[in-house]
Amino acid sequence: MYSNREDMKKAFLANAKQDKLQENLNYAKEMNNSDSYLAVADSYYNLGQYEKALDAYRKAMELNPNNY
Repeated sequence: MYSNREDMKKAFLANAKQDKLQENLNYAKEMNNSDSYLAVADSYYNLGQYEKALDAYRKAMELNPNNY
């Protein structure tokens, strides 16, 4: 994005992060493996939704406790 307006940059970034979260949630539902839930957790973390990130990390560990 080629703008000097900080508000536009922040809105664009927030939308991109939300889109990535939705993409990762869809993928996790389809694949149901630890790697897909790690991606979901990272997306939640990047959005500042830490409790949801922890839940997704826990789900990833439940699916594969050996995936460090």
